[in-house]
Amino acid sequence: MGVIGLGHVFGDYGDLFILKEGGELNKLLSYRINLNVRWSPSGEKLVFSVKDETSFESLFYKDIKNGGMTTALDISTNASKCVWVYEDSVICGVKNQAQLKNEFYRINPEDGSKTLVATPNINLLVKEMAVSRSGDTLFVLNDIDSKLYALKIK
Repeated sequence: MGVIGLGHVFGDYGDLFILKEGGELNKLLSYRINLNVRWSPSGEKLVFSVKDETSFESLFYKDIKNGGMTTALDISTNASKCVWVYEDSVICGVKNQAQLKNEFYRINPEDGSKTLVATPNINLLVKEMAVSRSGDTLFVLNDIDSKLYALKIK
């Protein structure tokens, strides 16, 4: 596709642009509160999070290559707590409100379906996250104790 994602942040608000090979600059998202973006490996899809006026955080999906509309994924998390697994799914850490830990869900952004794939048995909140090349292990830097943990994905 040959695009580069560019962001512009002014205070708590952000814009998202793509720069095409021919030099055209197209705005994808405009004036979003606490905009955070995760691009798919190909750069043709993205998940992003924004906050609304009440500080509720929501996750969205956009397929740029197919000119898709922005789709709400009905999940409350920051995109910084998400990682793409190949081109077809995203794994996100979602805070369990009853306990001090994240649970991890595989999300199919095309249809919005969610599957629980890992529940740590310790207090674990995502600071940074990556997935193994094989897609079967999550590596999570814990925001609580600054240690790195490996979680097998179901």
